[in-house]
Amino acid sequence: MADKPDVTGVPDLTAAFREVREDMAQKVSRRMVVAGGKVITERAKAIAKANGSVITGAMVENIAIKREPNAPDGTAQYHIGVRHGREQSKRVQAKGQKRLVVSRGRIKVRRDNDPFYWKWVETGRRVVPASVKSGTTAYTQRLRNGRVVVRSRKYEASSLRARRRATSQGVVGRKPFIEPALQQERDNAITAMDRALQRYLASERKKGGA
Repeated sequence: MADKPDVTGVPDLTAAFREVREDMAQKVSRRMVVAGGKVITERAKAIAKANGSVITGAMVENIAIKREPNAPDGTAQYHIGVRHGREQSKRVQAKGQKRLVVSRGRIKVRRDNDPFYWKWVETGRRVVPASVKSGTTAYTQRLRNGRVVVRSRKYEASSLRARRRATSQGVVGRKPFIEPALQQERDNAITAMDRALQRYLASERKKGGA
């Protein structure tokens, strides 16, 4: 059985959390993080809208808080980001599915509500051209005996590796919304977490005094 999770980095919350019953620690920690996360995600959505990210609304709608399923024992970790691809629920995926006829009569399923591009908005990106000229590139490889040799590799015009090397297209500037939301709402998020914790402790004290 996992140890009771800790709240670290905020002394007042750390001290108060020690009063939580062992069997309620996981549930209370989730309530606290959800309360704090809601404050930050709402701010992130407002910033994203102010930045102009409302063409389809997919990115703004999918800003969410997610529990890390592989967190170390005794800890509860959560991430704030944008749900995309397989992370989206089946209901959301089905809502945006479109079947299109592509080359040679093949049918392909595409989704217009998958904000796979969200990190490009948050951090900026290089513009990748649709195609470049085919050619050959050189690279080094270390052999098992320690010797380093130079090899060559051909690449096609459609190669993503080759297209990424074409830097003449420029860079798309970043329009961050997660990072500034975390900075702007940190104190308010901590306050929301404290309120959730105090509500639980008050209810426990009430039960004890009944």
